[in-house]
Amino acid sequence: MASGILFYWFSWILWIIATFILKKNRLRTFLASWILLSIIGTYVNLQIENLTVSLSIIILFLGSIVLIARNDNLLYLIFSAFTLMIGYASFRFWELLSPVLMFLPRGLLITVLFSLLTCILTRNYYSRLSVCLLGMLAGELIYQLTVSYIGFNEVIGELFFFDYLLSTVLFITFLKVVHKVSNATFNWIRNFWVRLRLQNQ
Repeated sequence: MASGILFYWFSWILWIIATFILKKNRLRTFLASWILLSIIGTYVNLQIENLTVSLSIIILFLGSIVLIARNDNLLYLIFSAFTLMIGYASFRFWELLSPVLMFLPRGLLITVLFSLLTCILTRNYYSRLSVCLLGMLAGELIYQLTVSYIGFNEVIGELFFFDYLLSTVLFITFLKVVHKVSNATFNWIRNFWVRLRLQNQ
């Protein structure tokens, strides 16, 4: 699959959900505008000295800061995002040196590993999203800035990175849905057995 396909498809789906399904409030307006600007920003690259930066990574980074500031336990969430940032940057450096990743799909590894790490660090769904976004975006910035000094001049915010980022967000959402469905199923079964026991008595 070509890089950027996942990002474009699911970004438009998320924009439709934010625009037409969510309740009308400031959060809905912010999310819809943020997603739309992120899509538009993928076509714009900024030249800062010898660095080429995608406008989308700046928009997503600023938006994730706003999202994380809306949560309680701000210091803990910033520490969690810092942990994720170090983990992501270290993974990218390890990827350069380790031949093991030649036999494993990088996108799947990043998605599963950082989804689980985010779920371990945080409990609330919106906290998980904000920590995941801020941590992975900051990790990508740290990695790209470091390798640019070595001589690897890449665009900071390639489309394949946005694919990995959105895949991780979607996997966290999938885990949340599975958790809610399993809780609802367990409660229904428990209530069913309680009603059956009462009827037999």
